[in-house]
Amino acid sequence: LAWLFLLAQIGAAIYGGWQYWKGNVAGLQVLYWLSWSCIPVISFPLLSYWCAMGIGLLPTIAIGAGHFGTDITVRFGYDSTLWLFPSESRFLLGVNLVAIWFTIMIDRTMKASGIPRWPLALNLGNPAAADRSA
Repeated sequence: LAWLFLLAQIGAAIYGGWQYWKGNVAGLQVLYWLSWSCIPVISFPLLSYWCAMGIGLLPTIAIGAGHFGTDITVRFGYDSTLWLFPSESRFLLGVNLVAIWFTIMIDRTMKASGIPRWPLALNLGNPAAADRSA
C-alpha cells in the first residue's frame, strides 16, 4: 500500500508536468497539491515519511531516548520513503524547504493567473482548445 502512494506521487508529477507543459490549468493545480505532499518529514514508531522530487533540502530534529540531534540532508533526483511500522524508536520532525519554496511560487503564479487551488480544473483544460471545440 505504501508503494502505491509513492507511485501515485510519481504519476501525479508526470501528469501535472505534462499538463502544465501543454498550458492546461489542471497541471499547475496538480503540481501545487503534489508540492504540499512533499513538505513534511516525519518519523516515529508507527510511520516514517518524507519525499524529495528533483531537489530536496531537509532540515530535521531527532529526539530519542538519550538522544537529541539536528541534521540537514540534501537529496537530488527522486528519493522518498513511506514505511508503516518502521523499526525506529526515535521521533524525527522536519520539512522539505525546496517543496515549501515550490508551493509558494506555484501559489503566487496561480493567484496572478486567477487559477483556483480547488477544485481541480480537469474539465477546463486549455482555454484556447475549448474555444476551438465550441
